Amino acid sequence: MVDNDCMLSFISRLKRHYDECGEKAFTELSYMLLDEETEFLFYETIRESDFLVNCEFNEETYCCRYFFSSEEMTEYYRLAKKIGRLKGWSKKENKYIRDALNYTLKRLDKIDTCGCCYGDVYSGTKHKYASSVNVYVYEEGCFYDYVGLYFSINTIFHYYEKQLKKLKKIYAGIIAIYLSLLLPQELEVAA
Repeated sequence: MVDNDCMLSFISRLKRHYDECGEKAFTELSYMLLDEETEFLFYETIRESDFLVNCEFNEETYCCRYFFSSEEMTEYYRLAKKIGRLKGWSKKENKYIRDALNYTLKRLDKIDTCGCCYGDVYSGTKHKYASSVNVYVYEEGCFYDYVGLYFSINTIFHYYEKQLKKLKKIYAGIIAIYLSLLLPQELEVAA
């Protein structure tokens, strides 16, 4: 876990740099504000993340694969597919799936990869961790943005938690409409 003093120091340095240089310089230079110790703390914190299911290192390619997932993410896609079927949408037409995938990819794009890190997203639903975010980090490269990776992953999975709650309400509304359409017919048949 990242200690509070480290986090406050990091946030205050980012705020000070933003105030002095403005937004454009901030986005281009924010990675320079971190020292190696802070970066290492975030590296360790990622490995202790609730969302990290597995971490594998390939010695041949010096690539580390981080496999992130959550039950909420898988449930989100399961429910989005149900809603899509009820509305007659194909997977490509399903706005809930499309929006979530786009959001996830945009968050991954915010990581300063230095060409040594990339990620992909899966929206499967057949088992507990079928929906996932895989991040590949080439350890021999110059990837040092573990802070960006940490915040991106946490933001992504909190997004799925929040969106799942919204999707459950939408699904309940659709089911209520279907039931209201079916019930009067059932009552007429029974009478």
